[in-house]
Amino acid sequence: MALERAASSSCEAWRRFPVRRIEDLRNAVLGAHLEAMQMAGPPPSGSLAFCACRGIVFSTGLIDGKVDLRGALAEDAVTLMLCLTLGSGSRLWLDEAKVGEAVIVMPRGELDTIFAGRSAYIAATLTEDRLRSEIARSGHWGDYGTPGRANIRRATIPSPELEEIRRQVALIHQSASHAVRPGLDSATLRLLIGRFACSSSTSDTFRSSRKAGIVRQAREYIHENLAAPIRMSDLVLATGVSARTLHRAFKDILEETPQGYVRRARLHRVRRDLVSRRGVICTIGDAAARWGAGSDPGRLAVRYRELFGGKPSMTLAAARERSRQPEWL
Repeated sequence: MALERAASSSCEAWRRFPVRRIEDLRNAVLGAHLEAMQMAGPPPSGSLAFCACRGIVFSTGLIDGKVDLRGALAEDAVTLMLCLTLGSGSRLWLDEAKVGEAVIVMPRGELDTIFAGRSAYIAATLTEDRLRSEIARSGHWGDYGTPGRANIRRATIPSPELEEIRRQVALIHQSASHAVRPGLDSATLRLLIGRFACSSSTSDTFRSSRKAGIVRQAREYIHENLAAPIRMSDLVLATGVSARTLHRAFKDILEETPQGYVRRARLHRVRRDLVSRRGVICTIGDAAARWGAGSDPGRLAVRYRELFGGKPSMTLAAARERSRQPEWL
C-alpha cells in the first residue's frame, strides 16, 4: 500500500508523528511488520516521519530510549537503512552498530536492531524493479544482493555526505510543522547505491559474533514459547551452551539476564493484548494468564509500572478510549 502511494511522479511533504508509546515504533519503517520492545530505562520518545517520492517510501526516526525493533521488512521490496546517530549499546543484528553504517535488505528479509540513547536513522523502501532503475541512473553497478533472497549487505557512508543527510533529517524532526519539505529525495538513495557498489561482496556481509548467535538462538526459543514455562535448562538445551556462557552472552549483548529478558518479553505480550482490539473485551488477568505472568498480580503490577511508567489498568483504559478513535497510521 505504501509503495502504491509512492508511485506518483511528485514528492510529498514529510509527515511527522510523535512517539508517545512503545507501540508507535511498530511503524519505524513504513510498510514493515515490526515488533517493538522497550528495554531498560524510561519509555521511548521522539518522532517518526515518512515521505513518498517517485516510487520510493522514505522513513526516518529520532528515538530517545532503548528499544528493540525486530520483524519482517517488505515482503516484495528492498529496504536500505542508514544509521545517522547512535547511542551507546546500539546494535544491528545483535552486533555493535556504527554511525554511518548502511544496510540493504532484500525482500523477505528481517530487521533486528537495538537503538539506545538518542538514535536517528533514515530508510528507503522500493521495489526491485525500481532499485534496478536507480542503479542504471546512478551508473554504479555492483553486488547489491540476490533478488528473491532475504540477504543483508552493509556499507559505510563518508563523513561529509553523512553530515548533510543528518542535517536534513534533523530539520524534519525539529520542525514546528508536521509537514516539511527538506531536500531529501532519491539523491539520498543514489548515494547509498554508490556506496554499496564500492563495498566488497565478501567482507561486507553480516557475520554475527558467537555471543550474538547464542542470544539470537535463545531469543527465538523465548518468543516461540512465552505462553509456556521457560527454565534456564530449556535455554541451555536450545542453544547448546552452558548456563554460564548463556548468562554472559545476554549480559554482554542485551545488558540483562536471560530470566530478566523472559519477564520483559512477557510484560510486552500482556501489554500487546491490552492495547489491541482484544483488549476491549479481555481483562488484565486474562492477558497475564495467557503469557505466564498471572501467578502474582501484585508483582505483575509493580514490574509493569516500572517498565511502562503506568499500571496495566491505565493501559487498558487508554486502549479502550483509543478504540473509539482512528489511529494515525
